[in-house]
Amino acid sequence: MRKLLLITLPLLLIVGCSKKPINYETTSIERDGLYTNWYENGQKRDELTYKDRKFDGLYTNWYDNGQKRFELTYKDGIHNGLLTWWYDNGQKESEGIYKDNKLEGSSTHWYENGQKWYELTNKDGEFDGLYTNWYDNGQKRFEGTYEDGELISEKYWNEDGSVKEVNDYSK
Repeated sequence: MRKLLLITLPLLLIVGCSKKPINYETTSIERDGLYTNWYENGQKRDELTYKDRKFDGLYTNWYDNGQKRFELTYKDGIHNGLLTWWYDNGQKESEGIYKDNKLEGSSTHWYENGQKWYELTNKDGEFDGLYTNWYDNGQKRFEGTYEDGELISEKYWNEDGSVKEVNDYSK
Protein backbone atom coordinates (compact mmCIF):
# COMPACT_ATOMS: atom_id res chain seq x y z
CA MET A 1 0.00 0.00 0.00
CA ARG A 2 2.80 2.38 0.92
CA LYS A 3 4.60 1.65 -2.38
CA LEU A 4 1.43 2.38 -4.33
CA LEU A 5 1.02 5.67 -2.47
CA LEU A 6 4.67 6.62 -3.13
CA ILE A 7 4.17 6.01 -6.86
CA THR A 8 0.68 7.51 -7.21
CA LEU A 9 1.12 10.68 -5.11
CA PRO A 10 4.01 12.17 -7.16
CA LEU A 11 2.15 11.31 -10.39
CA LEU A 12 -0.95 13.12 -9.12
CA LEU A 13 1.12 16.15 -8.13
CA ILE A 14 2.91 16.29 -11.48
CA VAL A 15 -0.28 15.84 -13.52
CA GLY A 16 -2.35 18.09 -11.28
CA CYS A 17 0.14 20.97 -11.25
CA SER A 18 1.36 20.71 -14.84
CA LYS A 19 0.34 23.33 -17.40
CA LYS A 20 1.25 20.95 -20.22
CA PRO A 21 -1.62 19.14 -21.95
CA ILE A 22 -2.48 15.73 -20.53
CA ASN A 23 -2.54 12.69 -22.79
CA TYR A 24 -5.71 11.14 -21.43
CA GLU A 25 -5.16 7.86 -23.27
CA THR A 26 -1.84 7.14 -21.53
CA THR A 27 -2.23 8.80 -18.13
CA SER A 28 -2.77 6.05 -15.58
CA ILE A 29 -5.31 7.87 -13.42
CA GLU A 30 -8.85 6.59 -12.98
CA ARG A 31 -11.00 8.59 -15.38
CA ASP A 32 -14.65 9.40 -14.86
CA GLY A 33 -16.51 12.63 -15.60
CA LEU A 34 -15.83 15.79 -17.59
CA TYR A 35 -12.22 16.68 -18.46
CA THR A 36 -11.06 19.98 -19.86
CA ASN A 37 -7.57 20.58 -21.24
CA TRP A 38 -6.10 24.03 -21.95
CA TYR A 39 -3.44 25.53 -24.22
CA GLU A 40 -0.66 27.52 -22.54
CA ASN A 41 -2.24 30.71 -23.97
CA GLY A 42 -5.37 30.04 -21.87
CA GLN A 43 -7.58 28.85 -24.72
CA LYS A 44 -9.56 25.68 -24.22
CA ARG A 45 -8.01 22.72 -26.08
CA ASP A 46 -10.24 19.71 -25.37
CA GLU A 47 -13.40 18.92 -23.51
CA LEU A 48 -14.48 15.32 -23.15
CA THR A 49 -16.31 13.02 -20.82
CA TYR A 50 -15.17 9.66 -19.51
CA LYS A 51 -17.40 6.97 -18.09
CA ASP A 52 -15.77 3.84 -16.71
CA ARG A 53 -12.40 4.91 -18.22
CA LYS A 54 -13.86 5.20 -21.75
CA PHE A 55 -14.81 8.19 -23.88
CA ASP A 56 -18.54 8.73 -23.48
CA GLY A 57 -20.47 11.68 -24.82
CA LEU A 58 -19.41 14.74 -26.79
CA TYR A 59 -15.69 15.28 -27.43
CA THR A 60 -14.80 18.79 -28.60
CA ASN A 61 -11.34 20.02 -29.63
CA TRP A 62 -10.33 23.62 -30.40
CA TYR A 63 -7.45 25.32 -32.23
CA ASP A 64 -5.22 27.51 -30.07
CA ASN A 65 -6.95 30.55 -31.65
CA GLY A 66 -10.25 29.50 -30.00
CA GLN A 67 -11.93 28.18 -33.17
CA LYS A 68 -13.51 24.76 -32.92
CA ARG A 69 -11.39 22.06 -34.66
CA PHE A 70 -13.64 19.00 -34.38
CA GLU A 71 -16.57 17.60 -32.51
CA LEU A 72 -17.64 13.98 -32.23
CA THR A 73 -19.67 11.68 -30.04
CA TYR A 74 -18.66 8.50 -28.26
CA LYS A 75 -20.72 5.90 -26.45
CA ASP A 76 -18.86 3.39 -24.27
CA GLY A 77 -15.58 4.23 -26.01
CA ILE A 78 -16.97 3.67 -29.51
CA HIS A 79 -17.36 6.47 -32.03
CA ASN A 80 -21.07 6.79 -32.79
CA GLY A 81 -22.75 9.83 -34.27
CA LEU A 82 -21.83 12.97 -36.15
CA LEU A 83 -18.19 13.96 -36.68
CA THR A 84 -17.61 17.54 -37.80
CA TRP A 85 -14.23 19.17 -38.60
CA TRP A 86 -13.57 22.90 -39.12
CA TYR A 87 -10.66 24.82 -40.63
CA ASP A 88 -8.89 27.21 -38.24
CA ASN A 89 -10.77 30.11 -39.89
CA GLY A 90 -14.12 28.63 -38.75
CA GLN A 91 -15.16 27.30 -42.19
CA LYS A 92 -16.60 23.77 -42.04
CA GLU A 93 -14.12 21.21 -43.42
CA SER A 94 -16.05 17.92 -43.26
CA GLU A 95 -19.04 16.20 -41.79
CA GLY A 96 -19.97 12.54 -41.57
CA ILE A 97 -21.79 10.01 -39.42
CA TYR A 98 -20.09 7.14 -37.64
CA LYS A 99 -21.66 3.94 -36.42
CA ASP A 100 -19.54 1.52 -34.39
CA ASN A 101 -16.30 3.37 -35.37
CA LYS A 102 -17.09 3.19 -39.12
CA LEU A 103 -18.32 5.85 -41.53
CA GLU A 104 -21.97 5.20 -42.31
CA GLY A 105 -24.12 7.06 -44.81
CA SER A 106 -23.26 10.32 -46.52
CA SER A 107 -20.22 12.45 -45.70
CA THR A 108 -19.19 15.77 -47.21
CA HIS A 109 -15.88 17.64 -47.35
CA TRP A 110 -15.33 21.27 -48.32
CA TYR A 111 -12.40 23.35 -49.53
CA GLU A 112 -11.30 26.15 -47.25
CA ASN A 113 -13.01 28.59 -49.65
CA GLY A 114 -16.39 26.93 -48.88
CA GLN A 115 -16.76 25.09 -52.19
CA LYS A 116 -17.71 21.44 -51.94
CA TRP A 117 -14.62 19.21 -52.36
CA TYR A 118 -16.13 15.72 -52.30
CA GLU A 119 -19.17 13.83 -51.17
CA LEU A 120 -19.44 10.10 -50.67
CA THR A 121 -21.61 7.39 -49.21
CA ASN A 122 -20.40 4.58 -46.96
CA LYS A 123 -21.98 1.38 -45.79
CA ASP A 124 -20.23 -0.60 -43.04
CA GLY A 125 -17.11 1.56 -43.54
CA GLU A 126 -16.88 0.85 -47.31
CA PHE A 127 -17.67 3.12 -50.26
CA ASP A 128 -21.19 2.29 -51.40
CA GLY A 129 -23.10 4.45 -53.84
CA LEU A 130 -22.08 7.70 -55.45
CA TYR A 131 -18.71 9.39 -54.83
CA THR A 132 -18.39 12.87 -56.33
CA ASN A 133 -15.33 15.13 -56.33
CA TRP A 134 -15.18 18.80 -57.43
CA TYR A 135 -12.45 21.26 -58.37
CA ASP A 136 -12.12 24.22 -56.00
CA ASN A 137 -13.91 26.38 -58.61
CA GLY A 138 -17.05 24.22 -58.21
CA GLN A 139 -16.65 22.28 -61.48
CA LYS A 140 -17.15 18.52 -61.19
CA ARG A 141 -13.85 16.58 -61.35
CA PHE A 142 -14.83 12.94 -60.76
CA GLU A 143 -17.88 10.84 -60.22
CA GLY A 144 -17.74 7.17 -59.31
CA THR A 145 -20.29 4.56 -58.39
CA TYR A 146 -19.32 1.98 -55.79
CA GLU A 147 -21.00 -1.18 -54.62
CA ASP A 148 -19.76 -2.79 -51.38
CA GLY A 149 -16.38 -1.05 -51.77
CA GLU A 150 -15.93 -2.01 -55.45
CA LEU A 151 -15.74 0.66 -58.16
CA ILE A 152 -18.46 -0.05 -60.76
CA SER A 153 -18.12 3.02 -63.01
CA GLU A 154 -16.25 6.32 -63.11
CA LYS A 155 -16.24 9.55 -65.06
CA TYR A 156 -13.61 12.33 -65.07
CA TRP A 157 -13.92 15.95 -66.17
CA ASN A 158 -11.35 18.60 -67.01
CA GLU A 159 -11.42 21.83 -65.04
CA ASP A 160 -13.23 23.54 -67.94
CA GLY A 161 -16.11 21.02 -67.68
CA SER A 162 -15.27 18.89 -70.72
CA VAL A 163 -15.38 15.12 -70.24
CA LYS A 164 -11.91 13.61 -69.85
CA GLU A 165 -12.55 9.88 -69.36
CA VAL A 166 -15.41 7.40 -68.80
CA ASN A 167 -14.99 3.84 -67.53
CA ASP A 168 -17.60 1.15 -66.85
CA TYR A 169 -16.39 -1.87 -64.86
CA SER A 170 -19.79 -3.52 -64.38
CA LYS A 171 -19.48 -5.61 -67.57
